[in-house]
Amino acid sequence: YMLSMTASHAQEQVTLYDKETMKTIKNKQHVGCRGNRCDVLFINKTGKKVRLYWDDGKDGQLQGTLRRNQDQVLHTFVGHSFFATGQSDNHRIYAYTITEDTKTAEI
Repeated sequence: YMLSMTASHAQEQVTLYDKETMKTIKNKQHVGCRGNRCDVLFINKTGKKVRLYWDDGKDGQLQGTLRRNQDQVLHTFVGHSFFATGQSDNHRIYAYTITEDTKTAEI
């Protein structure tokens, strides 16, 4: 399955791929940006479970939960921002904005 979200103020989508598609993208080394479209590998190095959000300028749009040492590929665009919180609270422990050079983002 594929979960797509569109912010009301933006026409670009952030897509969370299913695990099989993520494996294919990682195996073929397709992470990175082509033009303003990006497939970014987020890696959770915090040692605990975190929630990853696309920053919509409000409370964020949940993109998924990452267990410790888990990774996730997101399809997004240059300029989009993401943040992570702990599993049990909304305290932001990580923030990142996608650039044209982004391939991976370690949390």
